[in-house]
Amino acid sequence: MVASIPIDTSNNGSNQLGEFYITEPIHDGTTYIMGDGARVSWINGVPGPLTINVLEGDDPSDMMPTQLSSTETAELGSGTFTLPVNSAFDESKTYCFQLVYGDGQSSYSARFKVTSEGIRGSTDNATPSDSNSTPNV
Repeated sequence: MVASIPIDTSNNGSNQLGEFYITEPIHDGTTYIMGDGARVSWINGVPGPLTINVLEGDDPSDMMPTQLSSTETAELGSGTFTLPVNSAFDESKTYCFQLVYGDGQSSYSARFKVTSEGIRGSTDNATPSDSNSTPNV
C-alpha cells in the first residue's frame, strides 16, 4: 500500500528565504498540454541530490505518489526541471511536484492538471526549459 502525503501549498510563495522555494508552478489550476513539458522551477536551491516526484490527488492534504520521479544533482541557486507530459498523466487527475532534498526535507508546487486539448487554461510554462534531464518514467 502506498502512503498518502499531506501537503500544504497555502503558504507557497510567502517564504522566499526557505531552501528550494518553488517559483513555477505557483498557481493552483495551472494546465499543461499533452506533448508539452510540465516545468518546475525554484530559487534558493542547495547543492546535492534532489528527487523530483509527481504526486496526484484532488485533496491537497492527501496527495499520493505516482511512478513519475527523477533524481537530479541540484546546484546552488536557481534551477528548472521539465517533465514530458505524456500518457503517464491522466486528464481527470490533479498533480503537484514534490522536491525532496537534504535530509528528507520537501518543497511542494501548486497543483496542476493536464489536457490533450490545444487550449491552455492558466499556465506558468511560457518558455521551454534549458534542462537536458531525462526523467524516469
